[in-house]
Amino acid sequence: MRWRNGAYGSFVNHWADAGPPTTTSTALRRCPAGSIALHPGDVVPGGPGGPALVNPDPATVRTVLEGLSGACQSCLGARPATLLVRFDFNHTGHAKSASVRGVPPGPVMSCVVTAALRATLPPFSSAHFGTTYPYRFAGPPRCVPPPRPLVVTDFNVACQADADCTAVITGDLNGGGCHCANAAINNADSARYEREAAARRCSANGQQAVNMCMCRPVAPRCVQGACAM
Repeated sequence: MRWRNGAYGSFVNHWADAGPPTTTSTALRRCPAGSIALHPGDVVPGGPGGPALVNPDPATVRTVLEGLSGACQSCLGARPATLLVRFDFNHTGHAKSASVRGVPPGPVMSCVVTAALRATLPPFSSAHFGTTYPYRFAGPPRCVPPPRPLVVTDFNVACQADADCTAVITGDLNGGGCHCANAAINNADSARYEREAAARRCSANGQQAVNMCMCRPVAPRCVQGACAM
């Protein structure tokens, strides 16, 4: 006796000396790891009552759907969102339809639906199985500036010539608004200054701010061995 697509025969290969398993759970306990492959259309053999998997196992469903998080997030980019994705699977375990709530119709929704349709579960005996899964994406991390403002004495200001100096902005860089150069440091500390300044440039809503200002150009100078404006 053989089951459709040879599924029963594949079990017999592993238990020729012990006889065929009576249920799917028995088969999975005895089978060496990775030796069973379920294919679309296979019916998992059970006991006299028929197939053991009427509906997919909830833990398996959760694992498969959570595995789509990366693809869904790539559709959204950096925007925060909560998506409710409705899946409908046929008995072979393939997603035959998907719908999305949480984003307006358009390219993002189409992208999420395409990703959802890649979901595949192990075969089951019901005609179909439907479920809704939430995906929550917080967006980029908020910019939390250090409490202490930038001061020029945090950096190397020593110099021998004007060419050793570069103009910088010090003080409170948070909250938006215009900031123009008001100090000068040694060129060697420019990279460290940029890192410290970037951590403090936050707008009122927490996102990093880009300030476009009409500042009067002033060249830094080396005055008595120290950079100055």
